Amino acid sequence: MRKVIYSLCIICFIAILPADGACAADMAYSVKANLPENQRNNEHTYFDLFMQPKQKQTISITFENHSENPIELEVNYQTAQTNDNGVIDYKGTKEKKDSSLAYDLKELITGDQIVKLNSKEKKEVPYTLTMPEQKFEGILLGGFHIHKKDKEASTNQKVQIKNDYSYVIGLQLTETEKKVTPELKLNTVEPGLNNYRTTLFANLQNTAATMITDMTVTAEVYKENGTEVLHKTVKNNQSLQIQTITFQFHGIIKHFN
Repeated sequence: MRKVIYSLCIICFIAILPADGACAADMAYSVKANLPENQRNNEHTYFDLFMQPKQKQTISITFENHSENPIELEVNYQTAQTNDNGVIDYKGTKEKKDSSLAYDLKELITGDQIVKLNSKEKKEVPYTLTMPEQKFEGILLGGFHIHKKDKEASTNQKVQIKNDYSYVIGLQLTETEKKVTPELKLNTVEPGLNNYRTTLFANLQNTAATMITDMTVTAEVYKENGTEVLHKTVKNNQSLQIQTITFQFHGIIKHFN
C-alpha cells in the first residue's frame, strides 16, 4: 500500500449570534424561566443575564404538572457543549472538559436536581448563581436540561422504545458588552475508521469565550506539498461553543486505500 500524507485546509465563515431558547413537547408538564431584572433581552424565553464579578443571585424556574398523576422531574445544569455534528448540546454528554473552558457552569449553580410535583401542582424552584471572583469577557453559556423520570416505555414484540421528551432552558451570562472575536484553532487531522467507514477526523477548537453559529466549514484534502485538491467537503449551519469539536469527514480517504 502506497503511503500518502494528507494536508487539510479548513475555511470557516462564521456569524456570532446569541443562543436561542429550546424546548421539547411533553404536554404532561411545562417549565418556564422567570426572568429577573438583569435580563438583557426580555424577548428571550431563556436566561440572558448581565452579571458582576462575585455576584450571587437567585433565579427561579416554574414547573407545572398538567396531568392527573404525580411526576418526578430531573434537572441537570451544565455548560453547553458542541457535539460532533456541530450542534450546541445542553445535555452534558461529553464527560471530559475542554482545555479552553475557564469556568464550568455546573460549579457555579446550586439548586434542586429532583423536582416532585403532585397532580396539577405548580411550583417555583430557586437556583443560586455564584459568579467567579475575576471579571471575564465574553459569555458563559449553558442551560437547564429537564426531563421526566419515567420507567415506562412504548414496546412492541421486537423493538423496545423509550420516549424521553425534555425541555432545555438556556442560560447565558456576561459581565461586559464588549464583543469577543472567535479564535479558531485546528489541533489535529487524523485518518481513522467510524462505523467501518474510512474517515478523516479534524479537531477544531474555539478558544475564545464566545459562541459561533451559522458556521460553514470547507475542508480540502491535498497530498503533502501538493496543490491538487483530492477531495472537498462542505458542512453548513455548524455551531461551535467555547470548546473543541471533532469534525468527521466520511469516506474522503477512500481514494487512497
